Amino acid sequence: MIDDIKPGTQKAVLIYLQKLYGAELGSLAANAPVFVSFSRNSFQKQITIQTVSNICKRYLGTSKVHATRHTFAVGMERAGANLSDIGARLGHANLKTTSDYMVRLHSLENKYGTELEKMFGI
Repeated sequence: MIDDIKPGTQKAVLIYLQKLYGAELGSLAANAPVFVSFSRNSFQKQITIQTVSNICKRYLGTSKVHATRHTFAVGMERAGANLSDIGARLGHANLKTTSDYMVRLHSLENKYGTELEKMFGI
């Protein structure tokens, strides 16, 4: 799937690419990597799926890259998107799939948890 990149994101990516490639940015090959490695072993080469997995582990608490879909879906919901919009962006053909997906993502949440902590003096 392809999403339209909004102006703020466009600007952030452009700043990153300008810092990364400098004056060479305008003359890069079409297949030049957007996200490059800064590690000793693969400096300035395209990052690997293992690198993406490591980033997910560090920032999302899981090495499963699929978790980024969960982050995206919940973010869409918090931004005000309805189930059909979320499902469309996730590529779901059936609204029930999206509904079940969102229920699973929220299954650990307890909107009364904070109030219960107060009641029990925690």
